[in-house]
Amino acid sequence: MKTVLKNGTEIVIRQAEPEDAKAIVETMALIISQTKNLGREPDEWNKTVEEETAILNRFKDSVDDYMAVADDDGHIVAVASFHGRPLKRLRHRVNLGISILKAYHHQGLGTALMKHLLQQAKRMGKHTVELEVRADNVHAIELYKKVGFVIEGVKKQGFYVDGDYIDELMMAYYMEDNL
Repeated sequence: MKTVLKNGTEIVIRQAEPEDAKAIVETMALIISQTKNLGREPDEWNKTVEEETAILNRFKDSVDDYMAVADDDGHIVAVASFHGRPLKRLRHRVNLGISILKAYHHQGLGTALMKHLLQQAKRMGKHTVELEVRADNVHAIELYKKVGFVIEGVKKQGFYVDGDYIDELMMAYYMEDNL
């Protein structure tokens, strides 16, 4: 799927392939170094290309997991995915995550990636898409609400960053309410 960002850049959003593993590992390392909104510190990102390749191979045929990348002329600039569980009672739900290089923030890429993931989740028969977000990450929360997510709850002190506790919002998207 092609999308044109607000600044005119044309981006291709597509399913991640095993050949993308090295670029994904490198892009995620850079994204994690640029933000404190994700759940890990830069020194905690230690995934190898071999580990990422194995994940991508597993995702190719999965009915519960999916990963997409945003490709800017051969450069991966964002990674987005959802993960489910094979348990019959929980199979209808997936947990979503999205990570975008700072240079691509506020250009419409987040919205395009979210729509892509939600459409893929629907195609895979999922009914509920869940995510967690720092309560002070206003831009992300606005994006999630814009595409149809609702706040379900708060994990008090869900994050600990730079000596401060920050609440975490639990949000969900219900297919029957939106698509």
